[in-house]
Amino acid sequence: MLQFTGALSRQLHLNFTVRDGDDVTLSCENVINDHRNCVSTTWFFVGSRSRASVELVGLGQIRSEPDRLRVTTNCSLFIKKVTDDDSGRYTCRQFDKSGQQQGPDAQVDLSVVTMTEHNDTDKVNLTCSVRTNEPCRHSVKWLHKNQEVDKDNKELITSQSSCSASVKFLTSHFSYTDRYELFKCQVTTETNEVKLFTFSRRPSDVWYIIVAVVFVVLLIIVVKVVRWKRSKGNKTPAHVALTSNPAETESAPGTSQDMADPEDGVSYASISFTKKTNSRDKVQRRIDDDDCDAVTYSTVNVPSADPSNLYATINKPNK
Repeated sequence: MLQFTGALSRQLHLNFTVRDGDDVTLSCENVINDHRNCVSTTWFFVGSRSRASVELVGLGQIRSEPDRLRVTTNCSLFIKKVTDDDSGRYTCRQFDKSGQQQGPDAQVDLSVVTMTEHNDTDKVNLTCSVRTNEPCRHSVKWLHKNQEVDKDNKELITSQSSCSASVKFLTSHFSYTDRYELFKCQVTTETNEVKLFTFSRRPSDVWYIIVAVVFVVLLIIVVKVVRWKRSKGNKTPAHVALTSNPAETESAPGTSQDMADPEDGVSYASISFTKKTNSRDKVQRRIDDDDCDAVTYSTVNVPSADPSNLYATINKPNK
C-alpha cells in the first residue's frame, strides 16, 4: 500500500501569498513516502489569466522554464523571482510505475502582491494589488506609520476594492526616503492570515538605475575627450618669417634648414643674404635694387592640406 504524507494530515489544499520578485517553494502534500528522485510526482499549473492546464513537471522532470523552476528533494516546486503571471492554482499529482494516478491531488493556490508607484507632476500615487486564483477573497489596505489611514485625512487620499488599494499624496508632504519607509500594504488572505509588505524598490530596479547613471556619465566623458582631441589638433601652426637687418655687416650667403617639432608636423627651409649699409633703409619692394636689405626666403612644406594652419610674420627693425 502506498502511503501519502499529506493524506494523513488532510492538508491537500494550501494557500501562498508572496510579493512579486520573491522566491517561493510550493510543498507537495500528497508525495509518496518511498519515492525515489520524485519520479512519481507531476506538477500542473492553471494560471489566473488562462484556464488552460500546463504541465510544469512530469514524473520528476522539469518540462517548462528550467531557469526558474526546480524540484526539491521532497518533491516541492521551487519558483524563482515570482511574477503576477505565476498566480493561479498548482496541482501535485502522484503516479505509479504503470502510469496510474495514486491518491488525491494536492493543490496550492498562489497569490502575488504587486506594488507600484506613479508620479504625476506634484502628486504621488502608490498602488497595492493582489492577483490570485479567482474569485479574489483577499482584502487590501494601506498603512501609514503602521496605522490605517483615516478616511478624513486630507493629506492622504485612499481608495480600495477587494483586491487593490491606492494612496495619493503631495510630493512635498513626504521626503523620498519616508515614502519607502512609512507606507506598508496590508493584505488579509482568505484564511484570515495578515501579511505586511513594506513599499520599497526592488533590488533589480535599483541596479537598473545605477547602470543607467553610470552609462550617462561614461557617455559625457567620451564626448568631452573627443572634443578635446579635435580642439588640440586644430591648434597646430606653421611659421614663416621674413626679416630685414640693415645694421649687420656683409656676410656670405647661407642656407639653413630647420625641422619643427615632430608633433607639429611642419618643416621649413630658409636662405639668407645680408649686406652692410650705412643708411637707415627700409624694406624695398623690388628685389633687384643694389641697396636692398637682408631678405630671407622661406619655403614651407605642410603635410596638412588645410591652408588655415599656415600663416607668416614679418619682423622689421625700428628706425
